[in-house]
Amino acid sequence: MNWTLKSIPPHDFFLCLDIRSAFDHEHDPAEIPEKGFTRPIPLKERDILATIHFNGDPENPEFHISCEEPLNDDEVEQANQALARILGTNLDLKPLYDQTKNDPVLSPLFEEFYGLKRLTRASFFEDAMNRIIQAQISHKPTARKMVYGVREAHGTRLEYSGGVISSWPRPSSLISADPVNLKQHGLSLRKGEYIVGLAHEIVSGNLNLIELENEHPLHF
Repeated sequence: MNWTLKSIPPHDFFLCLDIRSAFDHEHDPAEIPEKGFTRPIPLKERDILATIHFNGDPENPEFHISCEEPLNDDEVEQANQALARILGTNLDLKPLYDQTKNDPVLSPLFEEFYGLKRLTRASFFEDAMNRIIQAQISHKPTARKMVYGVREAHGTRLEYSGGVISSWPRPSSLISADPVNLKQHGLSLRKGEYIVGLAHEIVSGNLNLIELENEHPLHF
């Protein structure tokens, strides 16, 4: 299944390839222009794998999305909401550029990185889990592998023509996890407690992610 997701210009996704921290254990940024950016996408009822190709045009940016599974119209819309968060397609950089066009420091930087938008993950929980695990670990390949270990143990195994990728765990799949057992993936007991505790806060409704996203939207 294939569809197109447009982005507010300017947007140059390829500039993100130099930001290794934006990608996960399974990604090789050098291969993405040719092979695409394949990652799990959480829908309401299931996880899917989507492969994203950028058209390379910052002034008319489009992302061509492919999925080997059939999706209905509602699932495509759900996927687009997650993809918009990941890729930053709804971020409008023009007001920022207009405000800084005469700034002697910022203007040259924005010209050099014209169309750069932040690349993030599909949800607050993915972002938080990733940051908690990788905190204070200087060797980032090891940190990314630790994150993927938790994904393999508590996420969904997703198969496609390129192999297998594990999805990010949902809070509901981590509330029963024992923080002690997360140590087998390299996490400290404290980090395991933070992740499981955060999952409990979300599932219990004490932490409303929709309100959190609306009150503190991602800009960069």
